[in-house]
Amino acid sequence: MSTQSLNLFIVDDNQLMVTGLRNYLTNKFGEHINISTFYTGESALKKVD
Repeated sequence: MSTQSLNLFIVDDNQLMVTGLRNYLTNKFGEHINISTFYTGESALKKVD
């Protein structure tokens, strides 16, 4: 049985919030989550396109 990874975008202009949430989720889910972080909505949308 294969396990799929969850892809997650974290978008917030507060760097401390982004870092804290990324660390928490990485510790909680480990290799089962791929996290991309962005500090503006525009930069996140560029990644989606």
